[in-house]
Amino acid sequence: MIAVSGNDVYVVWSDRNPIDSEIMFRKSTDGGVTFGSTINLSHNKGNSVNPAIAVSGDDVYVTWNDDTAGNREIFLRKSTDDGDTFGNIVNITNTAGSSGSHSIAASGDNVHVIWGEYAPGIVDIRYVKSSDGGDTFGPAQKLNDNFQDSGTPDIAVSGNNVYSVWQEDFPGSDEIFYRRSVDDGITFDSIVNFSDSASGSEHPAIATSGDNVYVEGFPF
Repeated sequence: MIAVSGNDVYVVWSDRNPIDSEIMFRKSTDGGVTFGSTINLSHNKGNSVNPAIAVSGDDVYVTWNDDTAGNREIFLRKSTDDGDTFGNIVNITNTAGSSGSHSIAASGDNVHVIWGEYAPGIVDIRYVKSSDGGDTFGPAQKLNDNFQDSGTPDIAVSGNNVYSVWQEDFPGSDEIFYRRSVDDGITFDSIVNFSDSASGSEHPAIATSGDNVYVEGFPF
């Protein structure tokens, strides 16, 4: 995964070795011409995979999936100095289930994380928000309302608006759903079936630029 802010380029990835997988980070301050040293952000006994990254000012947020505790959780580390150093690891999800694919977005001191939560018989879409730069997170909200498996969520932020998309597995025709908050993630509007196709859609992604919102997905 990659993020860009001005001339700074931040890259995170999962590095597999014979013992486990770790989350690695490198930063460029010259637009990607050169990069600094590699930093191991996870550095634990479990497998750390699926990193995501968000940048807001000098704050850099990196999240990943980790199974050190026995089930898969989403961990976060934050840098307040443009990626030079990182603080302690924080367990964002901390559930009895398994927290899967996820996405992170940041704007000012607000940090938004969305993921698929695996419980026996169903996969739901969960969302949490931090209002203090990732130091603490509020309770998780469930964004989907169907009894179908949901996954591959993505999230984007523009001002006070928070935009989320995910895939739901309907028999014969998977669909992409969309939900918006206009109050920084406190409440969300009604769910919209964004794809509504007979052939099915999957793997959505979302991005914003000012008042414009862009959503893509893949038909199958």
